[in-house]
Amino acid sequence: MVSAKSKASNKVIFVCLVVLAIAILYPLLFILNNSFKGKFFISSDPFSLPTGETFAGITNYVNGLVKTGLLSAIGWSFFITIVSVVFLVLFTSMTAYYVTRVKSLYSTALYYMFVFSMVVPFQMVMFT
Repeated sequence: MVSAKSKASNKVIFVCLVVLAIAILYPLLFILNNSFKGKFFISSDPFSLPTGETFAGITNYVNGLVKTGLLSAIGWSFFITIVSVVFLVLFTSMTAYYVTRVKSLYSTALYYMFVFSMVVPFQMVMFT
């Protein structure tokens, strides 16, 4: 059974979360609303909904994609990611084969170096 005090605290928490959600979502909706307006109508009446006169459609989004070169940047990002993953898989599999199959001082040292690099966090190495 839930006590009255618990119900009251749940209501307070719920109200706080609703206020927080509104505080986070309102600027996003404000920007989304203004993104469908023409350039001059955003500054003249930023809080109104787009009307037939002020509605710019998706031309703002098309201009943004074309002028910034975002599609080209995304394409290069995919290309670099795919090529680097292919090379990483190739070289790490060859290194793992060597470390596990060849028993020498060099492969043992390499093995412990790899294990140690996984134990120590990257942030610790980066800031020292």
